[in-house]
Formats: sequence, structure tokens, C-alpha cells
Amino acid sequence: MSPPKKILLFEWLTSGGMWQTGDAPSHVCAMQNQGREMLLALAEDFLAGGLEVLLPVDSRLSASMSRQAQLKMIEIGEEECLPEVLINLASESDYVVVIAPESECILSNCLRWLKDFEDRILNPSPEFTELAANKQSVFEYLQSRGFQHSPCGINFGRFQRGGQQIDRFPLPAVLKPIQGAGSEEVVVIEDWDDLDLCLNLLPDQYWLESFVAGTPVSVSVLGSRCGYELLTPTIQRFDQRRRSEGLIGEYVGSEYPIDQVIKKRALKLAGNVVQALPPTLGYFGLDLVVGDSAGQTNAFLIEVNPRLTSSYLSLREIYSENLAMLMLEKTLGPFRPAPERQVKTCTFRSPSL
Repeated sequence: MSPPKKILLFEWLTSGGMWQTGDAPSHVCAMQNQGREMLLALAEDFLAGGLEVLLPVDSRLSASMSRQAQLKMIEIGEEECLPEVLINLASESDYVVVIAPESECILSNCLRWLKDFEDRILNPSPEFTELAANKQSVFEYLQSRGFQHSPCGINFGRFQRGGQQIDRFPLPAVLKPIQGAGSEEVVVIEDWDDLDLCLNLLPDQYWLESFVAGTPVSVSVLGSRCGYELLTPTIQRFDQRRRSEGLIGEYVGSEYPIDQVIKKRALKLAGNVVQALPPTLGYFGLDLVVGDSAGQTNAFLIEVNPRLTSSYLSLREIYSENLAMLMLEKTLGPFRPAPERQVKTCTFRSPSL
């Protein structure tokens, strides 16, 4: 019997990336906790699919990680050269998944380190990743392709306040890093008098876009050599306690099932988005806002997330088949027409906050 195929799973915040940035792990950091949950869920699913899983782990977090006997955990210490470690592990692996934030080009840099192993990486391409990670770049690209369902936006630097273009921008608006991950540092601007209070929260370059009312929806996408497959939409839920501070709030989970009208609008918009985007392989996510009242019939694209997203945690509970193995097959396997995916009869909603 031949040995099992190996897959390397790397998640920036828990797999040693914080040694690179000089940050200390925090068990109350929402992004770190989400990253760990995604990593362990993915590891569990690939193990169930018969693969051997290689899991680099920040030595400061090893006690909090799963101790499944089948996992091959590699502790990463401060003295390690992370790019060199990843290259060595990728060289002995058949497949690779990289989960990292887009901010500060972290995800793009990780993919550049592994450029010699592109034929075994289940992520979107580096070119797609760099495009999607920059709010302005992806907005302008989609506009050039005739796609009109993104909120109007402009690049807003720290010292541009008072310019005519800014002062005429309609409120409410949303201010976010031009490169960012999820709802991190996303601020709702209700009044320009409050803008200066927000400037210290964000880096030098922001993306300012129109606020869109409606239901926040996530659609995950699997890219293959023969096109895209859209997975069932879920509703996104955020920590409402931060709204009093003008912040969108941290992502706290999903809600399912979804209203059929909203689902139909979300899938139609997602289909238009992927037709406008450049082709790529791998798993990525779309953040949408869908109007859900008589006066809100439109749907808008808010973000393209060029990586595995937290929605995976919900989708793996919804679908009957192993989504990790499906991702592998769609990305690197032979083409097979997508069947009607079987979903479970289930209902869930993240705890209210």
C-alpha cells in the first residue's frame, strides 16, 4: 500500500507568523481564534479524507492546539526562519494551503515564498490575491469589466481631509484600510466631525465607500480549471456591541438557512462577480450586502477575500460531503461536472452579542 498523500496547512497567526512581526499571541484575539478554528477544522477534514497533515505551530500556542495523534505538528520558535521552514515543508508535501490576512501584503508574501510550489497550492494565484487584497485595485478592475454592483469608493490618504472630493462624498460612509482582512478596523462614518477620531485607528491609506444597507451575506467560491462553483450563501453576523463606537464589529459567525429571496439575489450577484474576475483556482470568499425590503432590491459586492474564510466553519456543517477534499479535487484534480450538492437539514445561528 502506498503511503498517504501529505498536505501542509499554514495559518499565519497560529503557525509562526507572529514571530515575524514581533507580536505576542493573545487568547482573546478574535482573528487568532478564528484562524485556529479554521486551521483545525481543515486539518480534521483532510485527515478524514485520508491525508497526512503537516501543521506548523507557534511554540507559544502548541498547548492550545489539537493533540490528534494523526497530526504531525512542527513547533516554530523565535529562532526559526519562517520562509525557509515553509519551503522545506512544502517540498515534502503533495498539497499546500495558506491562510493569512491580506493586510500588509502578508498573504501575498507567503505565496511568493512558495512560488516554486504553485502546482500544489490550493489557494488562488498570487496575481488574483494581489488584485483582490487591494480595495481600490479590485474596484477599478471590476468597473473596467462593466461590473456596476460595488459601492462607489475613493482612495483616501491621511492628509486628504478637507479636499473637495471627500467633503462631497455622501454619508453615511464606510472607512477601511485599503488592504485589510475581514471587518478589522472598519469604521462607519456618520458625521465628518467624527472623522478625526477615527484616523488613529487606521493606517495611512484608507478606502472610503458608500454605506450599503441590507443583509450581510457570504458566498464561498471554488475555482477549478473549468470555471467556478458557488457554495450556498450564509448570513454573516457581527458583534453589535462595537456599533456604538462606530465600528462594524468583529465577525462572530453565520446564520443558516437563508431567506430564499436573499439567497437567489446573492447567488445571482456572486455569479456576475466571478464572471468579471480573472480566472483562478482554489477557495475564496465574497462578502455581499443584499437588500431585503421592498425598497432594497439591489445587491452589492463589498469584499473579495482571496483565501479560506471563516464561513468554511459553517459550510462544513451544512454540506454532506467533505468540503476540504472537494476543494482539493476542484483545484488540482481532474475535471468533473459539479453535481447537485447535498446539504443537511440544519439550522444554526451564532450566539447573540
